[in-house]
Amino acid sequence: MPSIGIRTMHKINTLYGVLTALLAVAFFQYSFSFPSEQRGLDPRVYPRFISICFFALSVGLIITGIKAWRREKEERGKQKETTSGVQGGSQEPFLTPAKKRIGSMFLVALGYVAVIDTVGYLLATLPFLAGSMVLFGERRVWRILMVSTVSTAILFWLFRVIFRVPLPVSSLW
Repeated sequence: MPSIGIRTMHKINTLYGVLTALLAVAFFQYSFSFPSEQRGLDPRVYPRFISICFFALSVGLIITGIKAWRREKEERGKQKETTSGVQGGSQEPFLTPAKKRIGSMFLVALGYVAVIDTVGYLLATLPFLAGSMVLFGERRVWRILMVSTVSTAILFWLFRVIFRVPLPVSSLW
């Protein structure tokens, strides 16, 4: 199976960014057909919040793709000036560090999904976030503990208190 090179990755990022942005807009538009409730938080708030976040991330992906395209175009222009037309092709190894990290992150997420119903949201999310930070290169223990603890608390407060989404609780006690 041929690997995707850097030259085409910016095109894929831009395309996926556009498609997911359109999907976010469509879902936001669809949320107007959800039933409304006068008491408490309107059930349409959470889907709209997710749609807006999804759209913002999509725009970020589009911007990243366009910047990479411009950078790659400039590098090709510089390369043409410095070389005499002979370009050597290098093969990308099958298991790059990025691919290993993505695979490891998939396994960590799979483990998170497998244990969340048993140990509950709070006990599952804290090590999941800490493990994710380690996988992405963070080595300072104090930062890992602080960010994973504060993020878990903020997410718990946002979903449980604000959005009133029932989160899994431990079935062990």
